[in-house]
Amino acid sequence: MRRILALAALALLFAHAQPARAEVDEKERKKQEKNLLKGDKQERERRSAASFFFSNANEGSVPALVNALRDEDVWVRSGAAGALWKLGEKARPAEAALKDALQDPSGRVRLKAAGALGGLGTPPEKMVEAVAIGLEDRDVEVRADAAHYLKRAGAPAVRFLAVLLDCVRESQTRVKGIDSSRLSNTQRQCREDLGKLGILPKEAMPILDEALRDGDKEERRAAADAIGKAGGAARVEIPALAKALKDPERDVRWEAADALGDLGNAAKEAVPALTVVIRSDTDLDVRKRALRSLEDIDKNVTVSAQALILAMKDPDKEMRANAVQRFQYLDVVPKEAVGPLQDALKDPETATWAERALKKPVSK
Repeated sequence: MRRILALAALALLFAHAQPARAEVDEKERKKQEKNLLKGDKQERERRSAASFFFSNANEGSVPALVNALRDEDVWVRSGAAGALWKLGEKARPAEAALKDALQDPSGRVRLKAAGALGGLGTPPEKMVEAVAIGLEDRDVEVRADAAHYLKRAGAPAVRFLAVLLDCVRESQTRVKGIDSSRLSNTQRQCREDLGKLGILPKEAMPILDEALRDGDKEERRAAADAIGKAGGAARVEIPALAKALKDPERDVRWEAADALGDLGNAAKEAVPALTVVIRSDTDLDVRKRALRSLEDIDKNVTVSAQALILAMKDPDKEMRANAVQRFQYLDVVPKEAVGPLQDALKDPETATWAERALKKPVSK
């Protein structure tokens, strides 16, 4: 009985406490609205108020936030636009002011205004030109967000591709005074955007080619990955990918091998370079990727028999097994593979597949 009474008392106390909290919050909002409207000499208070409203704005805050969109301080304008964005449909009375904010000199403010207007129903493609100014912002976060917006809005990749590649640079830094812990998240977003570009036009190839040749490790890796997914236009980059198989960074070599495999039969000219990888690359994962790419490029082993023969002698048992297995699925086994396949009969890891392959007809 005592426990029931105690719980009832707590429930009653909580019920009375809730309106009091709402009243305190409303008083705080009114206070922050006044701070937001303070004169030019109270910059710190206005910034703090704009930050407050990002999490605490309601319909009643809209007039003050609209006024803040005209503040001379970019962080106040940005905070106000962000708060209106978060309000969603409740920011409808601010629609005209948000449209004006698309002409703000700051790319950061334009991005947030575009986000808010998108929440009110304005199609993103209609705001591409306004947001594009952010591609030239001094802060990598703004540049990356602008590129992300343009990508999602369906803008041509050539407009933002260079920005995404620059974003992933290992030496990339944020503007002094801005939280550097967010840089890794920004770069992760850029890597994801680069990985999802898909088919690209021929105009994008010079941008990727430059990054593959002259970029740092992360730019080269991202460029190779994007080339592999770019489709027919990427054929002109096959020699560059073959050269990248000699890159000092194993991640770049792996991506180059992977990209050549993605390009399939069109990359046959790279078979000699992939053969060199199988013969001499010191990294097992790179050799494995090269072997898989050869299967994608030359399914019938018309030009890659020598590479498979080399792989049959690899120190790694999985490499040896995968190479021998390729021969068992052919209609006709190349004659130069017969001797190595006979040797593979002595290897317990490959004997079964070698025996099957040797039952196939041999080329003349």
